[in-house]
Amino acid sequence: MNELIAQEAHTNYENIISVKNRIGKDLLVLGKLLKINHDNKYYRTLNYDTWESFLAMPELSMSRFWAFKLIKVYEVWVDKYNVEPAKLNIDLEKLWLVSTMGVNEDNYEEMLEKARSLSRSDLRQLKSGDYEFEPKKYKVVMCPHCGGEVKVIL
Repeated sequence: MNELIAQEAHTNYENIISVKNRIGKDLLVLGKLLKINHDNKYYRTLNYDTWESFLAMPELSMSRFWAFKLIKVYEVWVDKYNVEPAKLNIDLEKLWLVSTMGVNEDNYEEMLEKARSLSRSDLRQLKSGDYEFEPKKYKVVMCPHCGGEVKVIL
């Protein structure tokens, strides 16, 4: 019985990660489409007087801040630094956080790695200047189902 529950738990975990990854990719596409709409003022062609009224329509119901966050992530990582969207399989919020932290041509790969490896709270602390660069202690354990290694913070 425990083995069956463990297998179900592992399958559930894999499905959660898979869906989250698809959502992340779709959010990048949404950022691109919003950028195109905004830059070309397509919302006016669609009979919306303002960008905000376009975003507020019931089918979108999106805040201006969220729309510009999606656009910024797309602009910084795909347009400016030519990172392939397939390599941006990183939480969008983390990508946005590092894009607001002085990313430039000399450090964008390092900043991308920070987005990949640090938590949201660590990135917020780093941005505020309160981050301590002491490595966390962890141990490596093997997943009993897939055989992969997992780091467990102590």
